[in-house]
Amino acid sequence: MAAALLLAAVLVSAAAPPAVFAQPEEGAVAAPASGQAVHSTQSAMEAKKDLQRGDEGFWSYAISTLIIRFVGIFMVLGILQAIIQIQGRIFGAYEARKKAAAAAKAS
Repeated sequence: MAAALLLAAVLVSAAAPPAVFAQPEEGAVAAPASGQAVHSTQSAMEAKKDLQRGDEGFWSYAISTLIIRFVGIFMVLGILQAIIQIQGRIFGAYEARKKAAAAAKAS
């Protein structure tokens, strides 16, 4: 389970950012600063669909990275807690053995 979540975190962090942040392709026509319309081959309906898709892509990317970070934090904290508990048992057993040896030596 932990390995699968780690793999998912690596794949998401290595993935390219959503198309919302993509740089314009070479040869693309930029809108003029004067606000004049630029004629393109893409219809208004297609542009609206692309915008909607880009919006969904951004939010799914943002939510998925937040979920992966949230789960990752609890995985790390769980691992640290397990390590601390194991260390506590080791040191507790060592102290108990040390006290038993001191009590046997005193008797």
